Amino acid sequence: MYYNYQYYANRTITQYPNRKTLVVRQESLWDDLRSVESYLGGDPHHPFETQGPTITHGSERFRYRARLDPMLVVQLCCAIPKEISTYTLLLKKASNLGIEQKASSLKALFHGCGSSSLKDLTTRCGWDTV
Repeated sequence: MYYNYQYYANRTITQYPNRKTLVVRQESLWDDLRSVESYLGGDPHHPFETQGPTITHGSERFRYRARLDPMLVVQLCCAIPKEISTYTLLLKKASNLGIEQKASSLKALFHGCGSSSLKDLTTRCGWDTV
């Protein structure tokens, strides 16, 4: 967990706070890549996801898909306050996402963590300040 959100944020948005931030959320990969393409002046309708070689590193051979107990996820959320704080900051700064997209991602995060907001999560987990 060394190369985490905080690691990259310290090397990017923290060092360049006045620069625009573009994000790509894994759960919305192609939609977000299209929004970045459009934001940078490209054609978001170009089928770029089908160009070039596909490298899977053998993942197609894995038949088991791990499922985490939702209660374990709630506990895990309490163990990663800096990650959650940095993730929420990245979403808020994202120039390529609309208000509803940001709100939806934050809602999904806090729902998965068994909370309604960062403040609620901070209180429930007993964090000082994130």
